[in-house]
Amino acid sequence: MEQKVPYPTVGRIVHFFYNSREPGEGPLPMLVSFVKDGYIINGSITGTDGVNHPGTGVPHLSVAHPGQSYWDWMPFQKGQAAKTEQLEHELEFAFAKGRAGVAGDPGHGYNLTNELGKLQAGEPSQVDGKR
Repeated sequence: MEQKVPYPTVGRIVHFFYNSREPGEGPLPMLVSFVKDGYIINGSITGTDGVNHPGTGVPHLSVAHPGQSYWDWMPFQKGQAAKTEQLEHELEFAFAKGRAGVAGDPGHGYNLTNELGKLQAGEPSQVDGKR
């Protein structure tokens, strides 16, 4: 299953990578202030000195050209997106099997519809206790 890259939204914080960064140099935080064409964003990049710098027309890693600065989701955000995608897939499968009312195997002790709602709300999951 190919993992989809979620679209950014205004107010989110993402990782920004300069094209000229040194090997091993970490990302900088970027606050999204405008989303253009799905994966192209404008925002405020906070430098290592704490000063904010404008970032305009910054593409996501998946659409950036070689040598171009880009943004990407933080590892935690990628994990949340993968969990949501997996639960959506399981829910879709449950509906296809005619278990729309239950949306989960009774033997698992959880309901996929409830789990998806918790995940989207940021509540701990009954499955693994994480968000």
